[in-house]
Amino acid sequence: TNRTPTLRTAAELYARSILRPPPSLPPPLALMANPAVQPLLATATAGSPFLIIPTPASAVHNLECAFSFDTPLAPAGLFTNLGTHHSFSLAHLPLDVAKTGQPFYLHQKWTKIPHEDPAAPAGGPAAAAAAPTKLAIGVAGGFAATDDPAAAFDLEKTTSTYLAPTQTLLPLDDPAFPQHLLATAHAVLAHAPAAASTGPVTWEESALVVSKHSETLEQVRGEGSSAAPFAGDVKCAGC
Repeated sequence: TNRTPTLRTAAELYARSILRPPPSLPPPLALMANPAVQPLLATATAGSPFLIIPTPASAVHNLECAFSFDTPLAPAGLFTNLGTHHSFSLAHLPLDVAKTGQPFYLHQKWTKIPHEDPAAPAGGPAAAAAAPTKLAIGVAGGFAATDDPAAAFDLEKTTSTYLAPTQTLLPLDDPAFPQHLLATAHAVLAHAPAAASTGPVTWEESALVVSKHSETLEQVRGEGSSAAPFAGDVKCAGC
């Protein structure tokens, strides 16, 4: 029988997940070489509540862990729930599995590979041209609105499906993959992340405008008031 974890059980799972080192991931295995996963994959049908294909209006958090700042660049990658479309690091994954009972996750692992361009040294003209020249964000001459890893690195991206009950990673290009599971995983992967749906963040320092009253503004002292050296000594003139 399925048991819904209590709040205490979920809290204990969370505490364990952050107090001990995360487990290592198994290497991706071929689907046909794993007969133990066949009964689980047989449940990956269009009627499964664990496989929800997102619509254009769906909020899909496919680039950052819901509990931490881990992204697909984390050592163990990122796991996205194919039903709720929320993502989790490997350390926090047991908490979501216990809460939702989700067996299917999209797994993304990105690896940074430095650009190989010997003609462009680190301190060359290209680096000088990219340096900010004014106090601004997201506009020409200012700081970048986001930290784009592709600006200095190539990204080697690996995508798989993670089966939580068997702790198995399966490559998405396996020909024996269930079609609905494959369609859901690709739809979640291709969906624009919810964090980016708010639009670009831009800001530019506005020019300071000197008020026309700055030279002639008088400080008028009220009748019966006196200068107080400390804020605690201020008293109402009518008291």
